Amino acid sequence: MPDIFAFTDAENTRPQPFKARFEPRSENIRKLIFEEADVATERLRKWEGETKVTVEQFLADGFWGCRCWCELTKPGGIGID
Repeated sequence: MPDIFAFTDAENTRPQPFKARFEPRSENIRKLIFEEADVATERLRKWEGETKVTVEQFLADGFWGCRCWCELTKPGGIGID
């Protein structure tokens, strides 16, 4: 059984890798799962990357702060590459 407390130690916590096994009940369901996964992966691709915004920056600037949130999150900005 996986450790339910196994998360990364950072501002933006994520679960540590764990083993899982999914077994579709039919070949049609298996194909549907992979087709939907491909569509979802492509739609989510624009959000790939690691954030560079720290809790300290967020707290220092306030919610909307001196820096525009758009500047923090645009490609090449402080946020996402």
